[in-house]
Amino acid sequence: MTEPKAIRSDHVAEHPAFRAWARVHGSQAAPTKIEVLKRTKRKTMVCRLSGGTEMENVIAKRSFRHYIGVERIIYAEILPSLPVTSLRYYGSTEDDDPNYEWLFIGDANGRAYTSRLKAHRIAAGHWLGILHTSSASHVDMLSRLPERGPGHYLEALRFARQWIERSLNLELELEDLDSLQMIISDFDRLEGQWSELLEFCDKLPLSLVHGDFKERNIRIRAAAHDRGVPILVAFDWAEAGRGVPPVDILGRFGHGVSRSSEPDIYTYWSVARKLWTLPSMETMKRFETVGKTFRAISAFAWEFSFGKSPIPRESSPAKAKSKVDMWRLRLYGQWLGECLEEVRRF
Repeated sequence: MTEPKAIRSDHVAEHPAFRAWARVHGSQAAPTKIEVLKRTKRKTMVCRLSGGTEMENVIAKRSFRHYIGVERIIYAEILPSLPVTSLRYYGSTEDDDPNYEWLFIGDANGRAYTSRLKAHRIAAGHWLGILHTSSASHVDMLSRLPERGPGHYLEALRFARQWIERSLNLELELEDLDSLQMIISDFDRLEGQWSELLEFCDKLPLSLVHGDFKERNIRIRAAAHDRGVPILVAFDWAEAGRGVPPVDILGRFGHGVSRSSEPDIYTYWSVARKLWTLPSMETMKRFETVGKTFRAISAFAWEFSFGKSPIPRESSPAKAKSKVDMWRLRLYGQWLGECLEEVRRF
């Protein structure tokens, strides 16, 4: 991650995050310092505001209206009603560009999450167990969120496969073409076995799912514990929705580094079975398989999002980039093949 870029104090009032905050809270609660934590080519932005509230620093997030709309419902209405730790909601407002909005939430702070630490994986399993079981009864609220069940991921599979098929028309190395053909074949095989995943998921309750429960979207409150388990807080709910719990239960992939949270499934099972019928740990192993499968599909879909193929056409600067992107696609293809083997053993 790049170092935060601080905005000069005499330019703070000119920054779009300052103007957006003022629309919600007025000029008297003005931030005195703004740090740009992230900025993308798609005009999305994440900033840290200091001085706008006496309680804590605030994160200002500029993103597409759809994503902000989802996060607003979750931060303002759903999470406060659940027995899980969550970030304080400070409001939202429109942007000068009608395609974007601003969201204001408390700064997560805490230690970075790492799946290498058993205590962190236990915290993730505990937190997800409470999140999923406690949110399942909030049917009315969940109905306002995007669908994140098997149907969503089947649509993502078809979307990614279509983009890869289009990429076959580009001038690529023979090895790259073979890799893409193999990915297409594996997508076909996975879709052929989709009924088995669907049958398993149809027996599960619907709940609030985070949808992008990676290491980078989690912090550990080191000084706080709940019955000996470190307190966890999650953010970036843009991919969240109404789905089946395995969406967030991601096991370890055998190839590469996925940055998955790898929540401890025994801890999750011990929490969730108090309210749900989860007959055995074998059921939880299937949770992991489904979660990994959905994650592999999402990796491809995100790669091709916004209608841009990551495989460039012919220009030489792009050629170097294509090797990086093809490397990623091959990695995701390995994940996909791994998931296929596990689904066959369902």
